[in-house]
Amino acid sequence: MFSRYIYLLAIIFLTLALLPFAQELSWDRNAIHAGEYWRLFSGHLVHTNLNHWLMNMITFVLVFSVFYIRNQHPLHWPGVTAVLILIGGIALLFSSYRNYVGFSGVIHGLIAYWGLNDLRLKRYLTGSLIVVGLSSKLIAEQLFGGSEQITRLIAAPVAIDAHLIFAITGAVLFLVQWLNQANANQQDFD
Repeated sequence: MFSRYIYLLAIIFLTLALLPFAQELSWDRNAIHAGEYWRLFSGHLVHTNLNHWLMNMITFVLVFSVFYIRNQHPLHWPGVTAVLILIGGIALLFSSYRNYVGFSGVIHGLIAYWGLNDLRLKRYLTGSLIVVGLSSKLIAEQLFGGSEQITRLIAAPVAIDAHLIFAITGAVLFLVQWLNQANANQQDFD
């Protein structure tokens, strides 16, 4: 039973341990272009301050609590998270960001991925609420910007474009996996 939570605890403790190294490990466009490719990954694991870390980890624990229990394969979550971090980190290179830190983009990608998965599993009520809620939040952020209170609390602008990029990445990742699975199932019938 405890093994189910190793992934959750690893993310929490790794991000806490890296808190003092935000500057050295942040997603930094110039540093990445100069060959510091680990920043594509590490920038999502560091935060601006303890408030930023707490907000992300509390949200991550809630998302994990809602979705992980319903997932049958223990490596699915770490795999989806790693792919989101990598693809999202690369996708940010096409954004206007010069620097980025935090796990909130990844969280948005996980919510999109697992919300769509709920719809696939015919959990229409939860899946619909999650997808509509996430979509509404993303639209509101794009129209009205991030919260000023959150910006003051985390000492950085809310990364609304990262939220959108990662949510789209999570949705595309889900669709690719679903289409591959549907194709494999179809081949089994042929």
